[in-house]
Amino acid sequence: MATGRATLPIAILLSLLLWGINFHALSDAVSLFAYALTGYLLIEMNTRLALIRTNSNLHAALFLFLVSSLAFLHPYTPQNWILPAFAGAIFSLFCSYESAHASVSVFHSFLCLGLAGLVFPQILYLVPVFYIFMFYLRSFSARSFFAGLIGALLPYWFLVGYAVYADRPECLDSIKRLFEVAPIDYHCLSVVQWVSWAGVSLVSFISSFHYLKVAFQDKVQTRIFLRILVAIQVLVFLWILLQPCSFMSLFPIQILPGTLLTAHLFVLTNNRFTKYFFVVVLVVYGLLSLFNIWMHLFNY
Repeated sequence: MATGRATLPIAILLSLLLWGINFHALSDAVSLFAYALTGYLLIEMNTRLALIRTNSNLHAALFLFLVSSLAFLHPYTPQNWILPAFAGAIFSLFCSYESAHASVSVFHSFLCLGLAGLVFPQILYLVPVFYIFMFYLRSFSARSFFAGLIGALLPYWFLVGYAVYADRPECLDSIKRLFEVAPIDYHCLSVVQWVSWAGVSLVSFISSFHYLKVAFQDKVQTRIFLRILVAIQVLVFLWILLQPCSFMSLFPIQILPGTLLTAHLFVLTNNRFTKYFFVVVLVVYGLLSLFNIWMHLFNY
């Protein structure tokens, strides 16, 4: 299952089936497209950067199955576009590794962050974090610094121009929301969201911890990439703890590195722990899927 060619097609069929069970409006197809685009970016990321050191699509299969199982992610909102934009930001940032033209990739990476910021302004808090990552990627320079700054601000430059031209100052509300900090209130999370967050976090953190123990087996470039993914996963998890009202925007971002690290574990490791943990993951993901379907049908 971890390395077979049939894993991704079967995961796609299961995803379409789960999406069909939870389908309520035609706009849900738009959110499906956004998640499918993210899955494609994950495949391209591994193909170009060899994060898993082999031609496996298990990470994309896990991702598609997870987002299809979590029914509360299916209704379309503009927040659905945050995830593909963030995936594009990570992909472009990794492409800047020791590149002679790092400023181009950095510009694209921060441009994706800026586009995501139009929907979820607080994601721009990650701009300083991306600059720190650039030190580890050996792509930080004066040129790449300003390329990132221009990329992050470019969407807002167009937004301000449109607001002035169309005399629609309400379009600038997203800029105002950048400085809003909501109180910590966990009552905004439903039981389904709590259970899903706990299940996904459990699997992804165990996979991350295991990877840190065997990271020496990868080459330097891959170690840097995957450690950045671990850092993003921990950072987003803590962010949700402090700002639970942003759960719907941040939780899909946490899923992204988690599926990559879990796939890395299963594809490249074959021991007793992996065999037992693989069964545990199948059970956890299966129960999450059934629980979400049951709650969805019960509520509707």
